[in-house]
Amino acid sequence: MSKFKDFWSAHQDKFVLSVGGILIAAAIFGAGRLSVLEKSEPVIIEESVEQACQCPKCPVNEKTTADIEEDDEDEGKIEQGDYVASKNGSKYYLISCSGANRIKEENKVWFDSAEEAKAEGYEPAKNCQGL
Repeated sequence: MSKFKDFWSAHQDKFVLSVGGILIAAAIFGAGRLSVLEKSEPVIIEESVEQACQCPKCPVNEKTTADIEEDDEDEGKIEQGDYVASKNGSKYYLISCSGANRIKEENKVWFDSAEEAKAEGYEPAKNCQGL
């Protein structure tokens, strides 16, 4: 045991420098590898899932035959379009916009097109993307 203590005392500084150098080299190598990986093309999301799939014409939202039969059975069904406005407001929204969700059902006015909504005196909502 005495030989080890003597050896350690004589070479401790060299050992610490060697291990430190190896750790620094590994850190530099890892940083170099990360910098290469960060140069890849960024992912850009142009539409949210809600915007992409809330459209009634979207294949994800197409009605099945059973759904259509259920709708035919409902007598008081209100026809809906792609755009909605409030009877009390001046703005119209896409049905996927958050503003459309805040309008009470009894106050909703439906339009099939933006032109139809504009003809009725409504303006597009500025916070609704896609208008």
